[in-house]
Amino acid sequence: MAKEQYQFEQLTQEKKENNNNTNNNSTNEKEIEINNNTDDNLNLIKKYFTCFNCEVIYSYHKYSTQLTQQDQLQFVEEGFLFREGNSQNFRVILLGSTCKVCNKIVCVNLKCSLYYSKRFCKVCLKKNKLFFPIELHKEIDQM
Repeated sequence: MAKEQYQFEQLTQEKKENNNNTNNNSTNEKEIEINNNTDDNLNLIKKYFTCFNCEVIYSYHKYSTQLTQQDQLQFVEEGFLFREGNSQNFRVILLGSTCKVCNKIVCVNLKCSLYYSKRFCKVCLKKNKLFFPIELHKEIDQM
């Protein structure tokens, strides 16, 4: 646990240094595998992604529509999936995905992105607001 916390803090520090050294014009696609932190039952490796909008770092297990081939649950969109709980009683949570316009990584927070047949970040939503139904304009404005 202490090693994971150290690696998480190291990742956060690297993120801050990268923000200070670059213009942040690249997509936020930094994924770090922690080989010593695997799930015993599914042998999943925890990885990390950073939301482009809110800059929160999330850990996830897999980028897909479903966690394993045996899962009955399958998401409509491909995204960053996290397995929460023990081996008998767990749930799969969709934490984020990529914007289909700019390909930036965003979380599913309503202040960061919106799913309307595909995932869109708030920047692309505001730029292309007129291409979305009028019913969504109020939600887009509140972002």
